[in-house]
Amino acid sequence: MRFEDFFSAVTGNTPFDWQRRLADQVTQNDPARVSWPDLIELPTSAGKTSIQLIAAYALAVHPNAHRRIVYVIDRRTVADDAYETAHILRERLRRGDPALAPFAASLRYNVGLKSTEPLLETHLLRGGLGEPLARLRSPIAPTILVGTVDQLGSRLLFRGYGVSERMRPVAAGLLAYDTLWIVDEAHLSPAFLDTLRAVRASVLASPLPHDRPLHLIEMTATPRKRAGRTVFALGRPDDRIAQRISCSKPALIRDPIQTRDLVAAFAALVEEALGSKSFRRLGVIVNRVGLAREIFDALRKGGSKDSADYLLFIGPIRPYDRKLLYERSAAVSLKAQSHERRAHPVVAICTQTIEVGADIDFDALFVQAAPLDALRQRFGRHNRLGSSNGTLAIIVPELLEKVEPIYGDATQRTIRWLCSVAQRASSGQKVDFGIAAMDDVVGRLSPQELEALCSSGPLGEPLHVQHARNLARSTSPCIDEPDVSIFLHGEPARADVQLVWRELPKDYDIGRLSEEVKDDLSAAPPCAGEMLSIPVYAARSFLEGEKADVADVPAELESTRQGRRHGVKAIRWSPDKDQIAAVEPDQIRPGDTLVLPLSAGGSDEFGWSPDRMDSVSDLSLAAYFAKNGDRVRAARMRVLVAFDPEDGRTVTERVDDALTNKCESGDGLLEREIARVLMQVPKDQRTIQLIQAAGGNEHAWVTWRESVRDDEDPNADASSFTVRVGLTDHLEHVAARALDLAQRCGLLKELCEKLSLAGLLHDLGKADVRFQTVLRGGDLIGALRAEGQTENLLAKGLRRFAGGVQRSVAVPMSERWFPGMRHEAISVAMAGVQDPLVRHLIGSHHGFGRPTFPTIEDAAPRTVRARINGVAYEASSDHHLNASGWDEQFAALLDDYGIWGLAYLEAILRLADHRCSREEESGSVLGLPERDGGNSCSLSSTV
Repeated sequence: MRFEDFFSAVTGNTPFDWQRRLADQVTQNDPARVSWPDLIELPTSAGKTSIQLIAAYALAVHPNAHRRIVYVIDRRTVADDAYETAHILRERLRRGDPALAPFAASLRYNVGLKSTEPLLETHLLRGGLGEPLARLRSPIAPTILVGTVDQLGSRLLFRGYGVSERMRPVAAGLLAYDTLWIVDEAHLSPAFLDTLRAVRASVLASPLPHDRPLHLIEMTATPRKRAGRTVFALGRPDDRIAQRISCSKPALIRDPIQTRDLVAAFAALVEEALGSKSFRRLGVIVNRVGLAREIFDALRKGGSKDSADYLLFIGPIRPYDRKLLYERSAAVSLKAQSHERRAHPVVAICTQTIEVGADIDFDALFVQAAPLDALRQRFGRHNRLGSSNGTLAIIVPELLEKVEPIYGDATQRTIRWLCSVAQRASSGQKVDFGIAAMDDVVGRLSPQELEALCSSGPLGEPLHVQHARNLARSTSPCIDEPDVSIFLHGEPARADVQLVWRELPKDYDIGRLSEEVKDDLSAAPPCAGEMLSIPVYAARSFLEGEKADVADVPAELESTRQGRRHGVKAIRWSPDKDQIAAVEPDQIRPGDTLVLPLSAGGSDEFGWSPDRMDSVSDLSLAAYFAKNGDRVRAARMRVLVAFDPEDGRTVTERVDDALTNKCESGDGLLEREIARVLMQVPKDQRTIQLIQAAGGNEHAWVTWRESVRDDEDPNADASSFTVRVGLTDHLEHVAARALDLAQRCGLLKELCEKLSLAGLLHDLGKADVRFQTVLRGGDLIGALRAEGQTENLLAKGLRRFAGGVQRSVAVPMSERWFPGMRHEAISVAMAGVQDPLVRHLIGSHHGFGRPTFPTIEDAAPRTVRARINGVAYEASSDHHLNASGWDEQFAALLDDYGIWGLAYLEAILRLADHRCSREEESGSVLGLPERDGGNSCSLSSTV
């Protein structure tokens, strides 16, 4: 399928010339390797996000294209817009769009996908939990990830925000191999670029051979340095782009004013423009969220509030609120291609969040002074298509008595330089911010002069090998472990936390959380749509009763006492119910998800508002259901059922009747749709939790999870309690699947064999009678019988018998399996293999052993035995791996396979295990390779 046909089928448009040229360069220049440039230099409004489609096309036609495409854009709000490209492609492939049938067939063949495997996975990670990378189910699945530096960078560095401790190595390994990193507006993230280069250098130097190591592409409209890098530039533009580049954008530079006068000045400019009746789409872009909020409030309270629609666009906003905001007809009318005619003009007050990638077009623009690169980005939202004749633009500088905390001295230098090149006009000094005109002026500057006029994020601390080795210790962090935010943004203060507002019991005790609160948060965990991301320092100030302003670029602004707010207590949410706890402001960590009561205030329909005292809406149901609809997979759903105290029916009967009533009569669209989905769930898969509401009435949370996954549950043994699966069958299944995935990842035969052997032996420890008793729902006698009959050993089972079958005997304390006892550690002892990698893969297949296991003493050790494929295995359950050189073995393996290489090998085995568990649970063990064909590996345990 030609690129032009593919592009048109996805977007409905013909590609620009630069898009064709880049697709040709990537796919045709070198059949042995993908020819990506190091730097892509394109002006704003050139359609840069389409590089995702070019990378996806390369995956369908080039044998060595990267399976994972990571698109980084460090603007929380704009990440959603960039994700639309990937989302549209995935949905059209999922629906089987006939126009994309040739592409789909080529992709499936070139990547080597089986008919049961999805053609494309996509994930958006912008604040909060996003869609945790742990949900990626295969190392060979074509995948597009779109997100921010915080979300994607933290995952690469073994500290993924929102990723469980045990799944962090999987995320890091997958992002370091077979992955193309595209950093949009790369000049905004110098610290992160340095970190990516350091990781790439480590991967390239790794002893683990791989055809597709991490590759980095920087993409920007304002490049700083080109030396030593291959560059792809726009070239001769098409007519459609030429108009955008050549159009004039004259801007008046006002005389500087005091900071305290900025609100009144911008409000007056907007009022004057509205009074002229000449402009329909007016924009104000400023440097601080607080300033934007003040201008917005002033305009809405002004005399023109009935003659214009006012919108506020800031970065810190809950995604569900943002969705509603962008669906407003006023917001839709701001899009560059919009032809909507409205009765009233639209005025948008914005921060830096719309500088990058936002498809917004203003005919009147008023901007706060900023460095040259930021101003050029802002003017990319002005006369965006070059089709407007009458426009208005004004730059408003401020008088500064000290260094500006966001941009330093670059703003003042930029204003002085602009005035030096401006033309004198009757109304003041004017400068043309048209792309071509500004390129011509900027082209006369030396690289050093240009650098001085541009914003520069703080440079991070170099990521040294020892830093990376310390971060790789995911289950036993070092005392001196570095804060990853330094490697992402150059300073720890820039790291984000997520705020979630929930309806908590009015009398909940923050000092000692009740089981009710923990149960509620565990049953309905926070989802990405209800999370608001703000910097750590701002969250701490808010909880302490102070007001801290924020910017949508890396910066830490001063806090001021609000004077009318008491401190707010927060709950740190965790996937592990036992870790859910109240936190003090100084205990907040980067990446935390903090749950606040609705009465805490702090947000409205437009986003972050720290001095807002009104109750905040609880979006938990709306945000979750808006994302998942009735296509729920491995996720919780809930519906609140109220009970009549006089009702004598059983809880189950009352829940069923309540769901039926909601389905039929409906207490609102949301509740009706959730009830409809829950009614389709088998009753034995529902969980009902009775609670007492604040008024004393009895209620129930009805929850459901399609299954409890190992990659989502902190217990780490939860995936063993699904359906009955024989131990031998499961081990052979995982061995074959690991071999299949390793071969398709292009690993050497020796590594394929080791992965397969680790799969064959990984669950031997489940042969322990105590674990077998648990799998049999407490049937100790059945477990004892199975001990002598290996064919009856289970790999998976149920915590209790179905149908009311009673346990055979009461299980004595000496025969109980206690949480923290690790079956995989016993598996290592039983396997008896000498190869360090195989030992490590067996021991780490639930994420422990990097490099330590939980220190739970086995009070009643015993010999565990099993026979698999005629080979007998046995060892004492008293393994003492932590004291037997396991830490030293881990350190040696980091040398032998690389810091990220070892994590990548772990990811292959663990994802093979996860997939096998899903197939066994659903009864569809499909697509396994032949065990005795020409590509099979020996499964000898003598490695």
